Amino acid sequence: MNERIRKLVRTNTVAYILLLLLFAAVTAKISLALAIGEVAAALAVWYISHRRSKVVQQQLHQYVERIAGGADTAKNSNMLFAPMPMMVFNPENDDVLWANDLFTDLPGVGKDIFESRVRDVVEGFETHWILEGKSEFPGLFTWNGRRYRIFGCLSRPEGTGHMGVLATTYWMDVTDLEHMRTTLAETRPVVAIIMIDNYEDLMSACPEGRRSAVRAAVEEKMDQWRGGSGALLMKSDRDRYLMVLDEARYEKFATGRFSILDDVRTVQAGEGVYATLSIGVGREAADWDITTNALPEQVEEIFTGYHLIETGLKHGTVTVVIDQEPLEITTYRVDGDYSDHRHPDSVSFTRSLKDDLERRDFTMNALAYNPRTGVVDFVGGKVDIAGDLVRCVGDPDRRFQEDGLRMLRALRFASVYGMTIEAATAAAIHRNKHLLKGIAAERILVELTKMLCAQGAAGVLRDFADVLAVPIPELTPMFGFPQHNPHHDKDVWDHTIAVIESITPEPVLRWAAMLHDIGKPSCFSLAEDGIGHFFGHSDQSTSMAESILSRLRFDNASKEQIVRLVRYHDMPITADRKPIKRLLSKHGEDATRQLIELHKADTLGQSAICRHRIAIFEEVSQMINEILQEESCFTLKDLAANGHDMMTLGFQGPTIGRVLQECLDAVLDEQIPNEHEALMAFAKDRQLKS
Repeated sequence: MNERIRKLVRTNTVAYILLLLLFAAVTAKISLALAIGEVAAALAVWYISHRRSKVVQQQLHQYVERIAGGADTAKNSNMLFAPMPMMVFNPENDDVLWANDLFTDLPGVGKDIFESRVRDVVEGFETHWILEGKSEFPGLFTWNGRRYRIFGCLSRPEGTGHMGVLATTYWMDVTDLEHMRTTLAETRPVVAIIMIDNYEDLMSACPEGRRSAVRAAVEEKMDQWRGGSGALLMKSDRDRYLMVLDEARYEKFATGRFSILDDVRTVQAGEGVYATLSIGVGREAADWDITTNALPEQVEEIFTGYHLIETGLKHGTVTVVIDQEPLEITTYRVDGDYSDHRHPDSVSFTRSLKDDLERRDFTMNALAYNPRTGVVDFVGGKVDIAGDLVRCVGDPDRRFQEDGLRMLRALRFASVYGMTIEAATAAAIHRNKHLLKGIAAERILVELTKMLCAQGAAGVLRDFADVLAVPIPELTPMFGFPQHNPHHDKDVWDHTIAVIESITPEPVLRWAAMLHDIGKPSCFSLAEDGIGHFFGHSDQSTSMAESILSRLRFDNASKEQIVRLVRYHDMPITADRKPIKRLLSKHGEDATRQLIELHKADTLGQSAICRHRIAIFEEVSQMINEILQEESCFTLKDLAANGHDMMTLGFQGPTIGRVLQECLDAVLDEQIPNEHEALMAFAKDRQLKS
């Protein structure tokens, strides 16, 4: 048994025994019989405590063995994919009780973790979920550059009620899997058909000799738009083209709202006749949902022989796995009341597809398709899609009271698809925004991130700021807060929106843009000349960002990146090689480029008198490219000298690290080249001066 566990359960009786023996020595002078009795008592105490310790050790050992690979726990916890890294802790005080070798061998752990707190072993790891009875950590946990899916359970060892409840966690490293998943998602093929809508009008509006020039002008516009994306563009007919690209490139085109649609309108064929395009995009569906009037047991009977997952029988859903593809099949149903504002208290099955569709959230999501009859639309979903409207099915107040997250889904749809939220639906969102207080942070984070990273984020942020302030109340002071500064022609919130619009739609950058000035209102001061100042707002924004991101259950890696950007968003940046090399040394290439982009977006959100800085940031970006091409030295590991070299010069202990850092500083400042001989001479000089 692990020595740490033995210490943990060993009864601390040494002090009692020593006291009894000491007392016996003293009383021996008075009464030998009494002293003998006290010695006998000391021996009895030792024997009883030793026996008790053995029993407790055996019980805990048996339990640990059982949770480490026992069939019963695996069955009860659905941990059928063991062995894997495992850690056991006391949920009352978060003390680590046991971990297997696979866990202690994880990067950054080590063997000496027992009797430590969980939060000290795994920084940023929260345990509230397992105490709430959940079997899986919400989302993925990022730790030391790896991503984990964590499962857990609470157990009480049989016959050891005095030991209390133990929490067992199972850590599955999914870093490579998630990378593959991301790569697969980004490389999924997308096919687009581009058609010149008014081809006949264009051709008839210009002389025959100019028709080829008009067609060439349209094609040139499309080729410029395609640019260096790698997308394949080919002509399939006189008025239509076929474009093939991947999902990642499609998202960039979508973020730009398919700017070709506006650009091509500059091609003129005749007086008042300009080219217009339409684009039809075919993308692979992420999943398929099937609804039927067949009852769940009938579905299971029909698919006898296939792998079936009883996803939610009480809600009428059975998942059928066909060719490794899961298909959710749900019986038509009508929902009862939603007392928890998320799940129906009861459901009743129905034979009516209309009844089933009328219980759904938005009209665009209430369409059905039958291969024989085509699209089934009882709620006007096709009209709303054509009109770019997000509209609730039926009473919007009831829809949002059923599940408050639907309000954020509406905002997300409006942002992602560039749609408008229908007036009654929008009014209901504002009325029911308080319901967001009861929504889990993890669910809110997903919707807010998707909304922020979409093409229409700015419009949503302007129109529904009060709604966003429910999960993030720290935003409220920003609304309408004037800056009284010639560098700013917008209030704090409008400036923030402008920065979000100007930055790449990627989660870390968009959230950094959202939070970079959140501390400004609390740092405002007005000078005698009427100029507003925000001294210390970067530090304040950093502190607030950390709190907000933790509350929303951000993964540690993303939180760290966002906080870093917020902390340094206001630092001076000049087109100077030495400070740029120090930036690269401190933050790395990716974080440095992100920081430059945030600075650029921040400047674009300011008044016109600041726009000259854009040229500086462009120069800095070019300078970074040049420095990286030179394969310059940025970190200690890049130095042409190491700790062993310093030891040969006589340096010892912490002095080695200090001298190496001085060597790196000298290289970064271009005082000496990153060459072994030069570094050794520099270090020797430092030694002589010390």
